[in-house]
Amino acid sequence: LFDAAYPSLAIFLLIAGSTLYSYWLTERRRAEVQRMFGMYVAPDVVKELVGNPEKLALGGQERELTLLFSDVRNFSSISETMNAVELTRFLNELLTPITDIVTGRRGTIDKYMGDGIMAFWNAPLDDSDHARHALETAAEIQAALPDLNRRWREEAEKSGRPYREVRLGVG
Repeated sequence: LFDAAYPSLAIFLLIAGSTLYSYWLTERRRAEVQRMFGMYVAPDVVKELVGNPEKLALGGQERELTLLFSDVRNFSSISETMNAVELTRFLNELLTPITDIVTGRRGTIDKYMGDGIMAFWNAPLDDSDHARHALETAAEIQAALPDLNRRWREEAEKSGRPYREVRLGVG
């Protein structure tokens, strides 16, 4: 006599286990893409890459890009008036809004270089108007600087520290 319930149950458990494992792998890959790109790319670009991973070509692609470089003018003399904690806070207060502006215009952060940032447009996704988006980003970064300078000036005056106006070079 042979009981068919045990082999049927075993097959069901095998299929259910395989399905759950495949789902787990897919979710893990999706989370990895989000983690890798989430810090450097706009959220809507990450969402599009997660939904269409085939748009990420391994081995790279050749395409026209628009690059943006931004750094603090006379950073050494400004940083000499701050201790390590103040300098770290200053850089975070400067680079966070710049990052938000870049990613808000569908730019990709390539790297942070001390007091500077390098970003590009038209990759990893196509952006037919990449040059305009980069120029708008540069203008928006410059427009945000007076508010930051005002806040830093007030903080320096409250703490009795000398204040040097922060100027950015953006190209």
